[in-house]
Amino acid sequence: MQASLSNLIISEGKIMQRIMKRLPLIMSLLVIPSSAVMANDVEFTGTLLIPPPCTVFEDKVHVIEYKDIGLHKIDGIRFTKPINYALKCEDNLKGWDLMLTIKGTATDFDKSALETNIRDLGMRITQNGLGFEINKPLKITYGQPPVLEVVPVKRLGVTLPEGGFTATGTLLAEYQ
Repeated sequence: MQASLSNLIISEGKIMQRIMKRLPLIMSLLVIPSSAVMANDVEFTGTLLIPPPCTVFEDKVHVIEYKDIGLHKIDGIRFTKPINYALKCEDNLKGWDLMLTIKGTATDFDKSALETNIRDLGMRITQNGLGFEINKPLKITYGQPPVLEVVPVKRLGVTLPEGGFTATGTLLAEYQ
């Protein structure tokens, strides 16, 4: 037992001697002399462009009113209403992409539905019949804007309370 212990100590000693002999070489590789570092300035130039402005609903608040809705009739299809929006943009001379976005707070059960003041009730926005995800820009073609509609939706398996509801969102058109 004693012999193997002393062999171990001797082996460690030899390893340490090798490391100590090579330490100056290792350190010299890690330190780069400042004379070897060359510095050159870099200049960046460009032109900032402002995309042409767009307006939706002539920059006015657009209200879509629902009268009485039967609580048990909300199925994501009934009570669909069009969002009749007017989109006006100045000439796009630079080839900007035109984006349309619904800004607002989405429900946690439908990414295409705006939250309402009633828990588990949302107002789903669709574009050409497909869900229009809230806060996600959609590339569109000016002169051929998508058909937008809104429809009340509810979380599956819940019973909604009776009462008035509201939801608010912003329809944003902008060149990017």
